[in-house]
Amino acid sequence: MKPELQRAIIDRLLARVGQPVTCGEDARVAVSAYTSQARFEAERAMFRRTPIAIAHASEIASAGAFVTRDVADMPVLLVRGEDGVRAFVNVCRHRGTRLVDAPCGTAKAFACRYHAWTYDLGGRLGHVPHRETFPTIDTASRGLVPLPCEVRHGIVWTVLDPNAAIDVGAHLGEEIDADLASFALDDHVRLENVRETRACNWKLVIEAFLEGYHAKYLHNKTIARFFVDGVVVFDRFGQHVRSAGGRRELLKWSGGTIREAATMFYFVFPNTILVLHPDWISHITMFPETASTSTYVHTMLVPRAASNDPARWRETWNLIEGAVFQKEDLVVADSIQASFGAGIEREFAIGGLELPIRHFHDAIENAIDRT
Repeated sequence: MKPELQRAIIDRLLARVGQPVTCGEDARVAVSAYTSQARFEAERAMFRRTPIAIAHASEIASAGAFVTRDVADMPVLLVRGEDGVRAFVNVCRHRGTRLVDAPCGTAKAFACRYHAWTYDLGGRLGHVPHRETFPTIDTASRGLVPLPCEVRHGIVWTVLDPNAAIDVGAHLGEEIDADLASFALDDHVRLENVRETRACNWKLVIEAFLEGYHAKYLHNKTIARFFVDGVVVFDRFGQHVRSAGGRRELLKWSGGTIREAATMFYFVFPNTILVLHPDWISHITMFPETASTSTYVHTMLVPRAASNDPARWRETWNLIEGAVFQKEDLVVADSIQASFGAGIEREFAIGGLELPIRHFHDAIENAIDRT
């Protein structure tokens, strides 16, 4: 991030210290956005047209390394071959069996467990048992179905439509693209990772990272002490949001980088959160499963130069993932989803400190309208 931009954000934060919180008008969000099956299906269609951050490139650092994800009913296989990273539909071209069940690993080739049709790392069909019983099959046209794929800022992105094009730079826009480049995500590596199903709509977890209103209260026994209550600024860039929350160090700031004075949060549409802690980065992605369940993935990214000392990072990972996210943010998201059955509210009130949530919903609704 350019020094003048860092200074401008810090000045905006400093201007809020000790002042009444004024963030504009309040807003509303309909509860049906989290419960409606029709809305869920519209969002699923939206996911299929939008560049999605699937994993960090360091998770598939060597030839044969792979990860799998399920996004909007599309099973995705990411694999690094000898000539780069590819994305495929994770389905055997014989009878439609899911090809790879493991969430991650390494392989020299991928053999279907059903009839052992085997594909190389480039997705080419290389072996068909009893090939002579398929006299009309053209094996060259029966490779794995490729998906558009791009590695940018150390993150592997894909579009879930085999016939689509992908341009992550255009998706991010000039401002967010420049910011992410400045943080050198491509010079970070994965050190820790958790992937699990949560009993909540995917948007509820995203929203926890779009506002700092709750930090003083929900996180009062964990990380609230590190932040200045109500001292936040945010900017909207198209579908994306950049937020900054003032840390206690802001009150005595006399120069340095913005990460010494504030924690930066980036929401990258539609389902990615990046939290820039002082010396590492949380990469969080939410993948919808149903209207009321989702897959949560949190990856700890640390600078490559410091990655050979995992013990150094374990304490902070245990605090942020183990105590803050798991026992506070995620628990509340599940709790909100469970409360919908009571039918008490038809809409939620969104205060001035929570306006990025309204921006988030506006971006989803606009993307759905373009379907």
